[in-house]
Amino acid sequence: MTEANVTHFNKEALSWDSNPWVQRATTLAHKAYVDHLTPPPTLSTYNVLDLGYGTGLLSLAVSSRQSRPAARLLGRSGFQLA
Repeated sequence: MTEANVTHFNKEALSWDSNPWVQRATTLAHKAYVDHLTPPPTLSTYNVLDLGYGTGLLSLAVSSRQSRPAARLLGRSGFQLA
């Protein structure tokens, strides 16, 4: 990824999660994903791995159902527990 791409991504990411279309798409994706998961209490034992290819909005929504924090792999930043 070029420095120009990183700069563009960072600029867009500042307001991306507040975009109404993104909010709606994330809600629909979250519902579709959760509808296919094992029901609680087993679901609360799952781990979530975020590969760091976006702002993390969907990963945070999914990991809110887990008892453990989400693990995020960030391309240039290394490994982070969120």
